[in-house]
Amino acid sequence: MNIKLNLALAVVFAGALCLPAQAALPPYWQRAAELQAIASDRVVAETLERKGQIEAIEATGPDAYVVRAGGCSLEVSIVDAPATGEPVVGPRQFTVEVGTLTCP
Repeated sequence: MNIKLNLALAVVFAGALCLPAQAALPPYWQRAAELQAIASDRVVAETLERKGQIEAIEATGPDAYVVRAGGCSLEVSIVDAPATGEPVVGPRQFTVEVGTLTCP
């Protein structure tokens, strides 16, 4: 290999190291993390505790769920956590956002 090609490869490799990286969880584990976050969320618990135990958590779309308890339905969304400081390498950082409670 000639010097110019070696230098070009070194520049490309160094540039790749400077790109922000994010290691997302595989879909199965991402969904499991979201379900766990919903089931353990304080606001979800406070909203539903007088309605009964959680009977089901159903995915209704990307980042959208319905939690069912005691005949009631609670809309819940998964929202990306606000970025603070430097980018974080690792699984998606998110919060649970509680929406509308519907009871018969």
